[in-house]
Amino acid sequence: MITIPEHRITKLEWEAGCELKDSIEGRSLVIDYLSPPKKREKKAPEVKMSYEDFRGKIKSTLEYNDNGMTWTEIRNYLRLQQVVPNNKWVRQMQKDIGLIRLKDPRGIVWRIRHV
Repeated sequence: MITIPEHRITKLEWEAGCELKDSIEGRSLVIDYLSPPKKREKKAPEVKMSYEDFRGKIKSTLEYNDNGMTWTEIRNYLRLQQVVPNNKWVRQMQKDIGLIRLKDPRGIVWRIRHV
């Protein structure tokens, strides 16, 4: 490990992440600047789904499914990113769309009460 004084790095206009190359010339170590740091592209902020969109997707998925589905089945079917559902939204869907969750050999199964 070699420590280069800060004022030398500033004078050379090196930045963290610059690509450097080392070589030996005689009994000297030569460090050459190759390229500036690679700019990382900023990820676009993930657009979060609204409760209304989530509720609609869950309702349309479960509406005509008499066997119900586990959360994992729903998540995979809808290709949702969230690992677990928002508990507040789940309780609200129980009121809004008649969501029922029952224990089953497959796990907790989600169903919609048919009117």
